[in-house]
Amino acid sequence: MTEVTAKRARGRPRSTPSEGKRYSISTNVSADTRTKLELSADRNGQSLAKEADDRIRQSLLDDEALGGGATAHALRTLAGVIWHIEKKHKKSWVEDYYTALAVQTALAQSVSTIFAPNPHQLDEFVLVDLVDRPGFHVPAKISEQVKEHERLREAAVMLGRSVGLGTIVKSKLGKDTSGGA
Repeated sequence: MTEVTAKRARGRPRSTPSEGKRYSISTNVSADTRTKLELSADRNGQSLAKEADDRIRQSLLDDEALGGGATAHALRTLAGVIWHIEKKHKKSWVEDYYTALAVQTALAQSVSTIFAPNPHQLDEFVLVDLVDRPGFHVPAKISEQVKEHERLREAAVMLGRSVGLGTIVKSKLGKDTSGGA
């Protein structure tokens, strides 16, 4: 017998996904997570399975809304920083100046850590520094690359400032018009 027989998969064959149909998955959760899910399911008047499905679906939508991947991870990290400071201060950063100052300081530190230069980009930063030194000769091609890097960097910084400022202005205007004074 030289024939190789393919291993038969165990269990029932998977059916193809169809819209609206629900599929079973198996997972283990801690007692605390199960208790929280059960309480939430009771509050929402639905089964434990439906509550878990809704939570998973919302989590996936949140990832998309936050930009997915590294962006979503960075934003969750920053939100976690805010949460820890508010927990320690027992006050909201929106309502307390000192909590807001702690949040601002921590976020600045966190952002500079998250956006630390890629080691592969360090050569570019060294070159930018060297181009400006008197008496140091940089080949024209590299000098042009450095100038382009500086132009793109300045454009990115200006875009960040304008978007950040625009968001703050819209937020303040929204509070002023909705708060009604």
